[in-house]
Amino acid sequence: MKKVIYNSKKNVFSEWINKFFLNKNSKYIWPQICYDWDTGELIHIVFEKNLKNKNYIKWPMKLDNINFTNLDFTSTPPKLENGKDWNFQSWHYKALKCSLAKNPEKIPLSFWDWRLNTKPKGNATCDLDFLCKTKNNEYIVAERKHQIL
Repeated sequence: MKKVIYNSKKNVFSEWINKFFLNKNSKYIWPQICYDWDTGELIHIVFEKNLKNKNYIKWPMKLDNINFTNLDFTSTPPKLENGKDWNFQSWHYKALKCSLAKNPEKIPLSFWDWRLNTKPKGNATCDLDFLCKTKNNEYIVAERKHQIL
């Protein structure tokens, strides 16, 4: 029974966000935050453009005083916002200031795919389900807790 309910339930949070921003003719993206595993400090934020969200996001994203990367996965290999290929084999040294548990063997399909295949040492990631900048230049983020029935 739980499987039937879980498979047919609606994602109220996502639907609300979509409706709110689409009604305002705004575009948005769900970024992935990389943080230090031990301290919880922000290391980097990745904004990913892909085939599912390419018509809904503002691109490229810009942040003030925060290290970030815009990755375009609508092409192979993935590209940076300047149109150059993303060097997924060495990007982590500068962006995440870490080494990898495994070297990437193939072109990743997404940033999450890259993380799963490389396991960056000393940092973790989560997707931010909501990120916006207020009129006072403050950032508000929300992470929706996933619940499995």
